Amino acid sequence: MKTFKTFTLVVILTTFLYSCQTNEDIESENTQEVPTEVLLKLQKLGVNTTGVISYTQELPDGTKELGWLSHDIFLSHDDIKNMPDLPSSEDEITQKLYRTNNLVNVPNNGQRVITVRGRSLNRNLRRGLRRAVANYNNLNLKFRLELSFGNNNGGKNIVVFSNSSNSQGGVAGFPRNGNPFNRVEIDGGSSSLPIGAIEHLMTHELGHCVGLRHSDFGTRSSCPPFLQGNEGAGSIGAVFIPGTDGSTDSQASVMRACFRVNESGNFFRQDRVGLRRIY
Repeated sequence: MKTFKTFTLVVILTTFLYSCQTNEDIESENTQEVPTEVLLKLQKLGVNTTGVISYTQELPDGTKELGWLSHDIFLSHDDIKNMPDLPSSEDEITQKLYRTNNLVNVPNNGQRVITVRGRSLNRNLRRGLRRAVANYNNLNLKFRLELSFGNNNGGKNIVVFSNSSNSQGGVAGFPRNGNPFNRVEIDGGSSSLPIGAIEHLMTHELGHCVGLRHSDFGTRSSCPPFLQGNEGAGSIGAVFIPGTDGSTDSQASVMRACFRVNESGNFFRQDRVGLRRIY
């Protein structure tokens, strides 16, 4: 799926998290070998197993709890035994979602109306756009999309239009100055897709307009090998949305980089969680 043609992302932004106390500081006191079954469990919990050591944590009441320490993450023996594994990477609740540095300005109370004009769209593309707009409005966010159709821009916030290409995909951009990106270009060949795939495409591109990055921006693993690679964060940013979790290589989110023709077009759970968190 093509997106934000006008942006060239070449800068990779890496954020380092660290704890006040390193493993090296304490491993002289905690030298027990980590059993293989513990390492496997940590992997299933999504915890980095590099440098894991046994650790006795002293609690505020003077008692102690035995467990394992991975950098600044402590898990007790009971945690290892009782915590459920993360779902597999194919499960819809394992998504991580990302947003840009800039978002659409919305009021503290009420909703901002964002006008959307479908321009020169055929019947199938209109139908897919209607369904995409409904996806957002059904979430009762801090903005509401107001859709109309016509052969001109009509002073609308976002204009969705098709070109004469026989390709299948779309082009959009990210918010500017507190406003949504003002256009979505849909390849003309997309009108031959099943309606669910058209809805997915429209929903995805509108997601970029309000500030959503690809859920697999670090790898584009949803795409064929020749389209894979790290998009990077660049000056637009790739900010993790709290409340979404799991694999960065989402194969379910509507915001993954590439799509299939059998898409439902609906938001997955973490799409809804992420949008409600930022709007």
